[in-house]
Amino acid sequence: ERHVRSSLEHLRAVLERELPETVGPLAVDYLDRALRSFEKPNAHNSTRLRPDTPHSRLAAKYLLALFQGDRQWATRLIFDALENGDSVKELLVHVLLPAQSEIGRMWHADEINVAEEHFVSATTKTVMAQLMSHAEFRPNNGRTMLAAGVAGNHVDIGLQAVADFFELEGWRAIQLGADVPTYDIVQAVEYFEADLVGLSASQTTQLETVRQTIKAIRSTERGGAVKIIVGGFAFAESEYLAPQLGADGYAPDPAAAVELGRQLVFE
Repeated sequence: ERHVRSSLEHLRAVLERELPETVGPLAVDYLDRALRSFEKPNAHNSTRLRPDTPHSRLAAKYLLALFQGDRQWATRLIFDALENGDSVKELLVHVLLPAQSEIGRMWHADEINVAEEHFVSATTKTVMAQLMSHAEFRPNNGRTMLAAGVAGNHVDIGLQAVADFFELEGWRAIQLGADVPTYDIVQAVEYFEADLVGLSASQTTQLETVRQTIKAIRSTERGGAVKIIVGGFAFAESEYLAPQLGADGYAPDPAAAVELGRQLVFE
């Protein structure tokens, strides 16, 4: 936030100095309004974890363990919950993903640094992989789902959870990870003979990249018929944009993505 504010302050100074008097005051007024907005409480900076639910309390304990540098304790908390009856899906959706969302909030609010965020994220990826070895998988349905974060999107834990959910439901899930160049996604769709593509974007500035990626996929023989769904934080308040970008639909979470994929491919 402080970087955005600093940028706006410098932009204001430059515009006030360089623009002609006929338009300068109007531009400066817009910047002044933007700067005043920083004085208001930011509702998006409130914690993602609610203390009134067992899963949120577990997520908070998990983060506390990691902030103390204790990966073994954090991992044990998750697997104790698994042994006590929580399913792999429940732990992914209601504990690990909310914990990761809280980490993102804390980083944006400058409450933790990059090193702390990286440590938590790396641990969560490891725990997710370990959980999958304890999961029950449905029989293979003969379909392939390919998941990728578009170029510029460096966030992929949510995307991994989506791929895991598809794999649990019997799909062959190809998870390419974060920040994948458009050309490589197009090649992967052809090479792996994908039936469904899931693209992820974390910031609204990446939506044009989503559009160009979908356009590139659609330009190929297989891509012309493949179904494409989108997700990620960039679509949280803009889900209506999915068809405008060329996608077949938007899914807000892993379970919704699986259901949408089933409808698009099998119905």
